[in-house]
Amino acid sequence: SYLNELPIEEGTIRVLPLGGLGEIGMNCLILESQEELILIDCGIMFSDLDHFGIEFVIPDFDYLKSRADKVKAIICTHGHEDHVGAIPYLLRSGIRAPLYASRFTSLMLREKLKEHGLLDLTEIRTFKMGEVFKTEDFTVQTVSVNHSIVDAAALIIDTPA
Repeated sequence: SYLNELPIEEGTIRVLPLGGLGEIGMNCLILESQEELILIDCGIMFSDLDHFGIEFVIPDFDYLKSRADKVKAIICTHGHEDHVGAIPYLLRSGIRAPLYASRFTSLMLREKLKEHGLLDLTEIRTFKMGEVFKTEDFTVQTVSVNHSIVDAAALIIDTPA
């Protein structure tokens, strides 16, 4: 694809939504520097009755698979399916990186991955609200937000840009 050939300049980042932009569901966002990338959420979109026989849709992981070695973190903002429902499919596609999630969300993820027989494919790292964690290029601080599910987080992300 076109993006695979487009280099990322030093001091900049690429912001690439794989879903969730202009639609409800399938939230999945890539933040990519020259050296690494982080993934924010990885959800499904539930089908409506107009698409009989299709239960849900997942993001297209081709771009991530072409950069699998750059994926350093998968950060889950909360446990709704439109934010975490596609994680088993992401792991099945060969992407391996630690999952970062709040306590409640991490328990949901653990059960989801257990159901799919994928619990041993990744490490789930639980964060507390207000905690800061880092990759080489990204610093992420979690902030508690009110939502219709407990333990939801907003993210403050410092990038090379």
